[in-house]
Amino acid sequence: MLQCQKEIAAAFGIKGDRQRLRIAFTTKPWNLHEVDSECVDAAKLCEDLGHHVEEASPGIDEAALTKAIWIIITAQTRALLQFAALVLGRQATSEDVEPVTWAWSEDARQFSASDYAEAITAVHPTGRVVGRFFTGYDVLMTPTMFTPPHKLGEVSMMRTDIEAFPNIVLSDVAFIRLFNASGNPAMSVPLH
Repeated sequence: MLQCQKEIAAAFGIKGDRQRLRIAFTTKPWNLHEVDSECVDAAKLCEDLGHHVEEASPGIDEAALTKAIWIIITAQTRALLQFAALVLGRQATSEDVEPVTWAWSEDARQFSASDYAEAITAVHPTGRVVGRFFTGYDVLMTPTMFTPPHKLGEVSMMRTDIEAFPNIVLSDVAFIRLFNASGNPAMSVPLH
């Protein structure tokens, strides 16, 4: 059992002699979607190994983070199409890219440069909230996804039902986007 604990600690990057980790876990994604029972936690395994495990998660402003991330993603997509125009020697058109890419690029037109700057600024508090959270825990354990893997072709930038695509992708990033936004390291560990 001691060797397994050391391997888990090493996998999470915990250094030193601490053998009992302070593990927070949650199966509630910040976007409030339901988690499929197949994706529920491995916290019991860690508890059985002697670690302190409790349900907890950073309290973030999900609505503000969602809006900020959307503005950033669409602005970056728009910027990439403007760069593509330089490479192509002409304006990019909907024929040059996937339907989802084009729709996101067009969506960016509703935002201003100051909206983009505000979005970048809105992401920063997330990092501070997560940083404070980790003063009390060594690890935050969540499912990687809240649904089982998608069927082949389900996640395709060629989809024409543009409104459905973000909801499909949210099942992939519901938990991990917190770490993308906060700049904290994250990894998927097969403990299930």
